[in-house]
Amino acid sequence: MRTVTELTGITPDNFIVADFNAVKTLTSAVGGVDVCLAKDIDDPDSHLKLSEGTHTIEGEEALAFVRTRHSVGFGGDLSRIELQQQFLSSLMRKLKSNDTLTSPTKMIKLAEAGTKALTVDSQLDSINKLKDLGLELGKLNVKNLTFATVPVKDNPAEEKPVTVVLKEESARQVFDMVKNDVSFTEVKQQKKKEKAAVAARLKGEQAPASEVRVQILNGGAQSGSAQETLKWLQVDQGVEKSENAGNAPEVLSKTTLEYAPDQAAQARRLAGILGLSGSAMKPGESVTNSQGVPAMTLTLGKDFKGPASRSRRRRRHPTTSTSPRRTRSSAPSDLTGLFRVLQDAGQARRVARGETVTVTRSGVQEEPGPGLPDGGPQPRTAPTARRRRDGVRPAAGAGACCAGRRRPWPS
Repeated sequence: MRTVTELTGITPDNFIVADFNAVKTLTSAVGGVDVCLAKDIDDPDSHLKLSEGTHTIEGEEALAFVRTRHSVGFGGDLSRIELQQQFLSSLMRKLKSNDTLTSPTKMIKLAEAGTKALTVDSQLDSINKLKDLGLELGKLNVKNLTFATVPVKDNPAEEKPVTVVLKEESARQVFDMVKNDVSFTEVKQQKKKEKAAVAARLKGEQAPASEVRVQILNGGAQSGSAQETLKWLQVDQGVEKSENAGNAPEVLSKTTLEYAPDQAAQARRLAGILGLSGSAMKPGESVTNSQGVPAMTLTLGKDFKGPASRSRRRRRHPTTSTSPRRTRSSAPSDLTGLFRVLQDAGQARRVARGETVTVTRSGVQEEPGPGLPDGGPQPRTAPTARRRRDGVRPAAGAGACCAGRRRPWPS
């Protein structure tokens, strides 16, 4: 009792301790407890051997069931605790199913067995008191019965963890719920309802993008995100009735979209465009935009990564261009253009002397020839352009094909 109080801050009003002998006695008193196994169990330490499926156990077999640990979970005490919780839940269902907890006669018989097997405080130390407690338990709906394990973690003080310690924040929440008589089942059901309600926000009619009115605020996203998102929405997504409203009054960790009830269809459309989850949609109030009409509020939080990824996906589709494309090794295709390149590089006179030149993307480069020593500059691209004035490529080694011609090259 002292340990529980020091650990939880809660002083129990009453207590019942059920040892291993109580398990044997009580399970036999109710005619056995049903358990369902997902796999075979063969534990030589607890002497439990059961096949996969459903079994009714009592007495020594029930005791072996609550003692086994090596064949379930991680093979430790925490796994055994979970198994014992399942066993107690099944025991309660059995007591409810055969009317034991609502029949005074059956309860007397069970209470007599309890006095031999249970250790109780002074307020529960008689058959009649245990009977009354059992009758109160009979009013309990087993659907509202929850077994909870205190959140723990490996002991950080141990080099090789053997024991566990409390996860202080999570454990404190559990203890506070017990202290304030908060139903674990109701909390779980409430969370389930809230989750369904959040998911429902995305379901329903969606307004056209042209009808979506929204103000964009930067509430912790990268600088410039509001303007970038505005441009993307207007240009790429057709949300033209959007505007940049500057920075939010506070920093948010998550992006939110607040909207009035009559803007739900707009909100669903914008959430679909931005890929927002239902939890990001916040039913609330509208704001008045710069045109004096109601608008939604999109606040970009720290989690906002920007619309860039969507823009990249859209740019993957090839675009059509009517302008001609030039390859890396392209060279002028007419003699006039070739001559101008030669002139610009000051190489025209070398052609007359029989020297060879190479036209590359960057201009003219010389090759070893009659006028250059071996080992001179080499072309960086393989293709060369050795053209006569009539456009015919000379044969290899015919570098002097133009020599001696008196007519000038076309200008």
